[in-house]
Amino acid sequence: MARMSEKRRGSNSTVVRKRAQQAQAGTGGIPFTLPQGIEEWAPEEKGTVGLHILPYEVSRKGHPDGVKVGDMWYKRPFKVHAHVGPEDINIVCPTSIGMRCPICEEAKKLADADWKANEETIKKLRAKNFAAYNVVLDGEDKVRIFAVSTFKFSDNFEQELAEGREENACFDDPDEGKLVQVRFSEEDYQGHKFYKAVRFDFEERDPVPDEWLQPVVDLDAAIIVKDYDTIHDMLFGIEDPAKAAETAPEQTASDDGTGTGEEEAAPPPKKKPAAPPAAAPASIGGGKRKDEKKPAPPPPDPEPEEDPEPEPEPEPEEDDPNKCVACDGTGKTPKGNVCPICKGSKKRTSSAKPAETKKPEKKPKEETNESTGSGDEDWGDLDWPEGEGEKE
Repeated sequence: MARMSEKRRGSNSTVVRKRAQQAQAGTGGIPFTLPQGIEEWAPEEKGTVGLHILPYEVSRKGHPDGVKVGDMWYKRPFKVHAHVGPEDINIVCPTSIGMRCPICEEAKKLADADWKANEETIKKLRAKNFAAYNVVLDGEDKVRIFAVSTFKFSDNFEQELAEGREENACFDDPDEGKLVQVRFSEEDYQGHKFYKAVRFDFEERDPVPDEWLQPVVDLDAAIIVKDYDTIHDMLFGIEDPAKAAETAPEQTASDDGTGTGEEEAAPPPKKKPAAPPAAAPASIGGGKRKDEKKPAPPPPDPEPEEDPEPEPEPEPEEDDPNKCVACDGTGKTPKGNVCPICKGSKKRTSSAKPAETKKPEKKPKEETNESTGSGDEDWGDLDWPEGEGEKE
């Protein structure tokens, strides 16, 4: 990496102080793609550590500090979501590169719904501000990546750059920069110890060697940002189908031939066209099968036709006044012999007087279940009101 020109060096110190003034109004497990031989660093104890902070060339548009592509800058701000998903890992928030983030969207949704009720969950979902630096520890000659939360380092560092001596703003210049002496204090949060930068002193130093500048890491390219769908699935515990397929056990049959229970379900058979309904088989023992469907009710029987009324009986013919009274005009006795009176002529003899006959009275037939009468009477439908009796 070539040394910076005079123009770039002067621009750098001016912008550094300006950005720091605008800023005024945990490391470990941060996902980076680092070149071979480059390691991360973090303070392991309280005390003072000398840091040579080296600039890198911005390679990606949308730098959070508003730095243009091709300019030199000393840090790469980004955001981190901690303890995400069942694997409890840290991931870089996509908003760090100007992309949508499903975790931030979920936090906003909960805040809009009911901040007070969802406060604890919202705090856990919120991204924390981080910054990454290329550093060489004083007394060493190896470039490392110092990725730390702004609370532990950057907030106080930016305050010093904004309010301290203006010449200290060129601290990262390879030729005229400063050695930054950082004092870390031991802090405690909910039983967890961490080290926070509380004081910064700037000391003169010699120009840094080229061997330090060549391995400087492009911090824009080093940050790993997962895509939206992957982060969404991690947040809600949805397993990656590809990963699930790789870790799935082989499908083998069990001893009883029923399989392991993990086999993929066979697709349902294609439905055949419905056949016309067949007659239901006779049930065994008078019972019905469980799967036997009830037959459709038969159509109602047609209304029975009323029996036609019988022909009225013919009126009996009037008696013949000349017929034999003894055989009643039959010419025979009840035993089938010739009537001794009319000698079989069926006529009365001249000495016998004709018997006065009367027209026999008609007797009504006995009442039956039939709906018709004798022919001379109109019985209707026998739908009489109760207690009225028969018609006259």
